[in-house]
Amino acid sequence: MGQLFPLSSNSFGPQEKQAVLEVMESGQYSMGARVREFERAFASTVGADDSVMVNSGSSANLLLTASLLYRSKQKGLLRPGDEVIVPALNWPTTVWPILQLGLTPVLVDIDLDTLSIDLRKCEQALTPSTKAVFLTHVLGIASPMDAWTDFCQSKGLLLLEDCCEALGSSFAGSHVGNFGVGGTFSHFFSHQLTTIEGGSIITHDPELMDDLRSMRAHGWIRERSDRDQWARDFPYLHPSFLFVIPGFNVRPTEIQAAIGLVQLKRLEELMDKRRETAGFLVEVFSDLPWIRIFGKDFSKPSSIKSKNSWMNIAFALRQDSSIPMSKIFGVLDQHQIEYRPIIAGNLARHPVAKSLELRQGQTLETANYLLERGFMIGCPIDLNENQKSAILQTKEKLAQL
Repeated sequence: MGQLFPLSSNSFGPQEKQAVLEVMESGQYSMGARVREFERAFASTVGADDSVMVNSGSSANLLLTASLLYRSKQKGLLRPGDEVIVPALNWPTTVWPILQLGLTPVLVDIDLDTLSIDLRKCEQALTPSTKAVFLTHVLGIASPMDAWTDFCQSKGLLLLEDCCEALGSSFAGSHVGNFGVGGTFSHFFSHQLTTIEGGSIITHDPELMDDLRSMRAHGWIRERSDRDQWARDFPYLHPSFLFVIPGFNVRPTEIQAAIGLVQLKRLEELMDKRRETAGFLVEVFSDLPWIRIFGKDFSKPSSIKSKNSWMNIAFALRQDSSIPMSKIFGVLDQHQIEYRPIIAGNLARHPVAKSLELRQGQTLETANYLLERGFMIGCPIDLNENQKSAILQTKEKLAQL
């Protein structure tokens, strides 16, 4: 049975459907001209020179991580065994590529204001083997990038940004993803812009951009800006099958790009609708003194310091409250309000972590707190009267706990 208030909602309209039909009628389904058009349009939206589209945000993280080890014209920036700082509160596809490529993830506790890495605890976790930080902008909350860029520069660390949940978020006038080596984005169904599945990578390094295009498709040269030079340097190899770097097959489709192009044109509209929904939810639930709402300071444009964007709404039972989480979840279930942990909670507490070569900071108490007392609900783009009524009834029941 479907939920009355689901975690994700359908943002597709007749324009997206028409775009899919046009692709089907064109006969060009795999990566082609529409993908290239989307890449340029997406880059323009986030203030980058260019972007690389892939089949998912997870693949975007994989390619950006792999680019630290493999480069076509220079040595990799990292070596197997090097440590990469990651937040303990995370989605695993930020961490798995680090492990799968022979690097060592270091799980560090998070800051309650941003839900991303606690800078002080990050510094405490550093060792001579620490070479990079993979920062996550959680649920559209932009991290303080002035502090992070200063910190990474002073410590000689590479900075990567996972912006998979943060399209539309910026700091000091620059869109997230533009501050470090590169930034990754997800276009999954529940995100601010969706291509059903899909993802993008941005970087300001032209050579890295070429290598990402190669890694996206087997390691070949076809989409590179310098493909003609490679062909001249290796005349005994056919340029259609000339491989310069270890690669994958994580190409997007023309259907994904066609949907994305429509969604990009509607992005401000879609984000405004999410902001309206978030404002309603924050106003309703702020009356509950025992619950914390994350990101509520940017529910109204007048209170924005950094520009943030809403994906889902995250809550936590305050630490001094004795209300059992089971009672809160029971009320949500009763009113068909779908909920999930905040991302995956503390990754170090999942059974998979016991069998992996990873390290964790001295304490993960905040991530544990959110695992045990946190949850998130959806932020639908069109909130109907039945959904509003369900939220109001839910609040009334919660107030009686």
